[in-house]
Amino acid sequence: MVVFFVMKQQLFYNPINKESIRILKNAVEAGAERIVIEVKLGPNGGNPIHYHKKITEHFFPLEGTLGLHFNGKEVNLNPGEDLAVLPYDNHRFYNPSKAEFISFKVIITPPIESFEWFLKAQFGLVNDGRVFSALQLPKNPLHLLVLLKWGDTQTKSIFYSLAQPLLKLGYIIAKIFGVERKLKLRHC
Repeated sequence: MVVFFVMKQQLFYNPINKESIRILKNAVEAGAERIVIEVKLGPNGGNPIHYHKKITEHFFPLEGTLGLHFNGKEVNLNPGEDLAVLPYDNHRFYNPSKAEFISFKVIITPPIESFEWFLKAQFGLVNDGRVFSALQLPKNPLHLLVLLKWGDTQTKSIFYSLAQPLLKLGYIIAKIFGVERKLKLRHC
């Protein structure tokens, strides 16, 4: 007898930047190899410039042109092209179209489960109205500290570098006061 396990694909929507994501393979299902996400992004949508210390994001456009800010350069990828963004590569993705939706796939390695928590909680906070609108930054600074930790999200700025000890302490405080646990229970 053959038994198949099929994960229910999870769909999340962000009304601020008109982004929807579908987790095609999660960290557990992918057998510790990768997380696979499909993204649909509205005109002019995108995320802020950042980098990760631990993960590689490999971008594959499916429909339309995917814009990437990549280490200070603007790159446009079309279906059939791809780009791997390695740890410490400064980047952001965006839809350069003013009228068309685009879609692309992202493969994330290694499959860090907390990265999925980051996505789910970020989209959840947006939908709960608990972020400063266009910036999509959580209104609760402890939520922000948890998201930064879960998403392995960094920025290349002198302020961010100098604030690292305080950010780490803030994350510990968020854990002590149960903020991390509550965020995980509500959105993950």
